[in-house]
Amino acid sequence: MISLLLWLLSLTAPKAEVYRDGKEFTVIASVDIERCSSEVWPLLWEFKHIKEYVDNLKSIDSLGGGDNWYSVRYIGDFPFLHAEVTNYKWIVEEGVKIGASTTKYIIESPLPIKFESSKCLWRLESLAPDLTRVHFCSNVVVDAGGFEGIYTAIAKTDGKRILRNFARYCEGY
Repeated sequence: MISLLLWLLSLTAPKAEVYRDGKEFTVIASVDIERCSSEVWPLLWEFKHIKEYVDNLKSIDSLGGGDNWYSVRYIGDFPFLHAEVTNYKWIVEEGVKIGASTTKYIIESPLPIKFESSKCLWRLESLAPDLTRVHFCSNVVVDAGGFEGIYTAIAKTDGKRILRNFARYCEGY
């Protein structure tokens, strides 16, 4: 009975993998959420919700936007670094895909980590009337200064934690 329960929990647990090719790190993650995609979409798109599931953000401020894009500034404390990041987000396909690109990094860290660029894509996949899979893919170019193993572990752990938080937020909203 316990093994059946653990198996069922594993079906909805966030999945995340990190791949590295030189200075490029790719995070591929997903989570299943017990809500229809039309309920998940606004919680993923509207920046006012981000602080509810990215728990290490101190603040998020709008820098402007339009019908299908916006720019925001995040300030937060992450493992081994303090970050002030400006992000540009746009709708790739209404109700389905969101793109994002980091346009400015200010990083303070005791580690010699230097971020160069970041692009990501969020995609919603309707699995059933009340079940949506959220896919996340991020490509980050970073000089990890010999700390690639630590950066990889942090990226994988953070990816799972943020998606778990997002699923809980959606399901409780």
